[in-house]
Amino acid sequence: MTWIDGAIVLVFLMYAVMAGFRSREAALRNLDEYFLAGRSLSGWQAGISMAVTKLGADMILLSPV
Repeated sequence: MTWIDGAIVLVFLMYAVMAGFRSREAALRNLDEYFLAGRSLSGWQAGISMAVTKLGADMILLSPV
């Protein structure tokens, strides 16, 4: 692993930690806002989200190695 690879990993980790802290502030204000998007999703958006989540989980198990 070269120094550029380490730098990329470090930048990604810093971004992930910062995103976590931003989400933490939203979650502390209101749990519905954090977990349910403030109950503002329409039916088709929620349906696509569930379908893609299921597809992603199944594809890992069924993909040929």
